[in-house]
Amino acid sequence: MRMPIGSRQIQENMKQDNHSPVLQKAKKRLGTLPSEKAPRSTRQTTRPQPRSKKPRKRTLEIFYSYSHKDEKLRDKLETHLVMLRREGLITNWHDRRIGPAKEWQGEIDNHLDQAQIILLLVSASFLASNYIYDIEVERAMKRHERGEACVIPIILRPCDWQAAPFSKLQSLPIDLRPVTAWRDRDLAFTGIAQAIAAVVEELRASFTIK
Repeated sequence: MRMPIGSRQIQENMKQDNHSPVLQKAKKRLGTLPSEKAPRSTRQTTRPQPRSKKPRKRTLEIFYSYSHKDEKLRDKLETHLVMLRREGLITNWHDRRIGPAKEWQGEIDNHLDQAQIILLLVSASFLASNYIYDIEVERAMKRHERGEACVIPIILRPCDWQAAPFSKLQSLPIDLRPVTAWRDRDLAFTGIAQAIAAVVEELRASFTIK
């Protein structure tokens, strides 16, 4: 049976309408074209969100102010602080780390001004040194009073230090018995190291590196 010309024209018009952009857009909006894939430009892809970086805690520098006559005791203390160094919590600096051709006073001044913790290793030889007492101790105390550094006196040997400007600060060992007066010096240094570790954690919690 032949289809009337008019009906055939209507069907052709319907086919053309089905492929018109307006109708296609309407069908997609109504969800009537599930088999058709959306163009790449309109395809939504879920990208993993980057992990937020945790702020890195700062490594603190410890400056040792000491007499060379007490070098062996300073070495012993540095050994007892080794775990703080291995964990990346501290770096140690003293004048024996000054390299060849370096200007020693400038190096000492730079580290004394930038260290967050300053250890005063107190002995009669320490108090007798004009450079230590008049320059290092004075600058250390000024930084401590301004809140720029934490100064910790450590009594290595018996001496008359009560009139010194740092006598107002809490000193170590806790009972103020000089390290050399202990029968077991390792026990004395262990207590000192634990107290310094507590100070390190307190200071590191107060600021972070950006």
